[in-house]
Amino acid sequence: KNTFVSERQNIDTNTLDLFEDIVKLSKKIINKNGARLIFVYLPTIERYKKFKAYNFEIYRSSSLDKKLKYNEIIKILMKLDIKILNVKNDVFDNHYDALSLFPQRRHHHYNVEGYNLIANFISKKLRLIRFNIWVLK
Repeated sequence: KNTFVSERQNIDTNTLDLFEDIVKLSKKIINKNGARLIFVYLPTIERYKKFKAYNFEIYRSSSLDKKLKYNEIIKILMKLDIKILNVKNDVFDNHYDALSLFPQRRHHHYNVEGYNLIANFISKKLRLIRFNIWVLK
């Protein structure tokens, strides 16, 4: 809980190892039941606000990425051969004003436009996955 609720978030190695163990076990259970695990990566508003604690440039690797172990999480998922729907990369980072996808540019949930873009992206990708024409990123 405390890992994901603060502006000064920081995921340590133990938490990352636990994440990998949980994903491995989840994938095993899901595969055993004839289903597939698809991971949806949703960005937080902190990524698009210029918090002094992070001192980062929007859309580039940042201290926030390092603290949240973004690259490590993606590597774990790829290593485990899990499809990733990366809303951060494919929707928000391509939007001309990603902060506008949050209510009043300051709340942690998405607004109507944000949720619509996310829903359309996920729907499109799931259709492609269903027809086996989407390649793992």
